[in-house]
Amino acid sequence: MIISNPVDKTANISFQKDTLLIELTAEESSSIVGGFTIRNDSGGTRRFYNLGANVPAQVQTLQPNTEGTYDGEYIIYNTSKTGFEPVLVKVDPTKTATFRQEGNGITVATDTPSLYIYKG
Repeated sequence: MIISNPVDKTANISFQKDTLLIELTAEESSSIVGGFTIRNDSGGTRRFYNLGANVPAQVQTLQPNTEGTYDGEYIIYNTSKTGFEPVLVKVDPTKTATFRQEGNGITVATDTPSLYIYKG
C-alpha cells in the first residue's frame, strides 16, 4: 500500500498491511481495530465469550496470571464458581479489564457496568 502526501507529491510512504500496528502496544492497537485486553488475576482458568457488533461470539480460555487481546466490545462470563450466573459486560478498549475472585464469585474489573445479569 502507498500513502501519498497531498502537500509534497514526492513524499510517498510504502508499508505492509500490519506495519503500523506492530509499533503499537496490544492495548493501543485493540482500540483501533475494535478489541480489548483482559487479564486473569482470578487464580483459576477463565472461559468466556468475546463478541461485538461485527464479531460473532467466540469462546476463549485464559490461563491464570496471563492476559490476552480479543476482538469485539463485550464479554459474557460466568460470575459463579459453584453455579451458572452469566453476565454480559461492555469492556473499555482503552484499559485492561481484569478477572478477579471475590468470595465465591468472579468479577471483571472495568469502568463500565454489567449490562445483563442472569438470575435463573
